[in-house]
Amino acid sequence: MSTPTRSASTWSEGSAHFPPHTVKSRFYGVPSKNRDFVDRSEIISNMKAELDKSSSGECGILALRGLGGIGKTQLMLHYCYNHFQSYKWVFWLEVDSWSAAVDSFRKLAINLGLGKEIIEEMDSEEEIIEWVRIWLQTNEDWLLLLDNADGEMADKVFKLLPCIGGDIIITTREPIHSSLATVISVDKMKKEEALTLLLGVSSMDSVEDAKIQLAQQIITELDCMPLALHLARAYVNNTQNSFQQYLEKLKTQRKKLLEYNE
Repeated sequence: MSTPTRSASTWSEGSAHFPPHTVKSRFYGVPSKNRDFVDRSEIISNMKAELDKSSSGECGILALRGLGGIGKTQLMLHYCYNHFQSYKWVFWLEVDSWSAAVDSFRKLAINLGLGKEIIEEMDSEEEIIEWVRIWLQTNEDWLLLLDNADGEMADKVFKLLPCIGGDIIITTREPIHSSLATVISVDKMKKEEALTLLLGVSSMDSVEDAKIQLAQQIITELDCMPLALHLARAYVNNTQNSFQQYLEKLKTQRKKLLEYNE
């Protein structure tokens, strides 16, 4: 992949200066809010504090790094819904592969006002990305959310980013150098958080002790991993199985349960 250049074509510097009213959606591509999200307040607070440190005009770039299923995407989504009012625009892009990133930038360009006929005339994928980058650097107070920058995309994604105008959050499984972004490591849930997620209640007062004990066993079996716990809760609720039945099945059907499709 070649890195987009500042002199991509004569169209770039002019056409990317579309006024803000050409934007079709100011809250673009963002998944629905997760009503079952368990607040991991320490991480959310750290995200806000780190982005607040960015110099005036310069992009604050934050990378949430952790294993798959650890809750990075949900943390980014929660931050988005908690703080979107601080921004004029919010853009969510999937970047799990180069083709996905190109498609995401192309669709965002259309959302920002670039006509499909102009896109068809562009000579390369990099020109589309460059147009979006110039738009972002020309406008201010946006939040750009890039999900699943794993594998080679953990390196490539930084070549696509603007350097001024807003805040950027990236989720990744890969190590990121501190010169590229502020990195927040996302670990497995605390046991109290995991229990809240599995039981779906904020207080244990109304939950029987026996059920809490079974839930604690499931939490231990699933190592406090948010995605696994979410799927366990969905399976129990959808199949009317008890926690005891789930534990028994976990011994012989672990792979199936961990791949449960809601």
